[in-house]
Amino acid sequence: MSVIRTTRSLCPVCLKQISADLVSRDDKMFMVKTCPDHGPFEDLYYGDAALYQRLMKELTGGEEINQPLAVDLGETTRQSAPVKNPFGTPGIGIIDVTNRCNLDCTVCFASCNSARDVYEPPAETIYAMMDTLLQGDNPCPIILFSGGEPTIRKDFLDLCRMAKKKGFKFIIVATNGKRLAAEPDYHRQLAEAEVDIIYLQFDGVTSEPYIALRGIDLLATKLQALDNISNSPVDYPVTVLVPTIAKGINDHQIGDIVRFASNNINIIKGVLFQPVGFVGHIKNKDILAKRITNADAIQSLSVSFNNSISKDDFYPLVWIRDFLEAFKRIHKRTDIVDLKVHPACFTVSYFVKHNDQLISLNRLLNLEELRNFVNNLKTGSKTEIAAELFKSLPKIIRKDTYKMSSKLIKIMSEIFLEGSEKAIINFHEDNVLLVGFEHSSDPYNYDCEKIDRCCIHYSTPDGKTVPFCSYNVFNRKELETTFSKKNFKSN
Repeated sequence: MSVIRTTRSLCPVCLKQISADLVSRDDKMFMVKTCPDHGPFEDLYYGDAALYQRLMKELTGGEEINQPLAVDLGETTRQSAPVKNPFGTPGIGIIDVTNRCNLDCTVCFASCNSARDVYEPPAETIYAMMDTLLQGDNPCPIILFSGGEPTIRKDFLDLCRMAKKKGFKFIIVATNGKRLAAEPDYHRQLAEAEVDIIYLQFDGVTSEPYIALRGIDLLATKLQALDNISNSPVDYPVTVLVPTIAKGINDHQIGDIVRFASNNINIIKGVLFQPVGFVGHIKNKDILAKRITNADAIQSLSVSFNNSISKDDFYPLVWIRDFLEAFKRIHKRTDIVDLKVHPACFTVSYFVKHNDQLISLNRLLNLEELRNFVNNLKTGSKTEIAAELFKSLPKIIRKDTYKMSSKLIKIMSEIFLEGSEKAIINFHEDNVLLVGFEHSSDPYNYDCEKIDRCCIHYSTPDGKTVPFCSYNVFNRKELETTFSKKNFKSN
């Protein structure tokens, strides 16, 4: 056993900040920590030590391996949890528009099925919460409406319209899909409200995962929602499947879910897996046996595809920072977020569908050569930039992949030559599938270093932003009570 990194975590009992070691053992990463009052704790932190250490090479800012602890360990994170991201503007801002829900899920990090008070801020308050996300020189570009189930709110479409009017570049709606299934025209209505992406809860391709995780068989509902989207008269918003993954429940279906997305790539443009975190309604110690990390999920995917997809195809989300920096540099843009998310939080890959096979971007392009090109790209005329790009193509495009790579090169040209954000959208239009894995923190695996770098923040009615995992551990219950409908007028 060797200590790879020292960080700050929580005591799962009293929630005080304590020092934690990230140790490598049996080719996995474990978090080992001791609370002076409640004793030792250990949890699986990352299911592949080698993959973890490769990803961590992308850490930016404070790269020292065993840096000093940043706060007094005597403080609780209740008081010291950051409300502003010290490493830049969040890339996605979440607003819970209600905690009401039309499901009663066994697994719910928002604990909607146990909420005692209705939390549903008035429209004017939500507009102010939007403004909070848009403050500063680098306003948050993406807003995600969540809940509860946001689509049950009567003025929900008006909230979406206002978000676009205020200047958010992309609007995402996280939904269980019941309304999309019940109302064939609802996808068109979302389009008219200028929604860009639907995050559709989708836990499996058979009934069993829904019964285990949601308490009811929802497979027919999900398929009907997708059928209505497919028959919609408009192409947008596009759909991203969002499965909650629990060990022993649906981890064996990770590959099947990706295949399902590939078979429906005309409407499904991504799959974002969320390994279950033990917050909210998950408190039974027996569920610890269901701990699954991003690395474990990637391994399950690889096995399902007979290693034609591997862990080498996946990169941390922060990997794209160099491309964002080049975009800012070349086009003198000051409104692009400074992305410094922790490498072990988001792991992603793009796949091109060719002859019914999914081929990773990494197998079409030499991504390290592409990054070298981007880092060395200077400002200049379109002709000069184009000349540099085409000069570098033999190094970037892997042998025998020119035909499949042609569209990628065209879109790259549009992005760097024209400064076209529409080109980024076009990249997802034809036979390209995003597959990603999003880490969830809870008091057992809570890493303050991840929270400090969180790129997803909740906007709250008191004018603050709170990192995603911190909000669900510390803030949700108190804020939903304080700003519940019965208490809202006094606030």
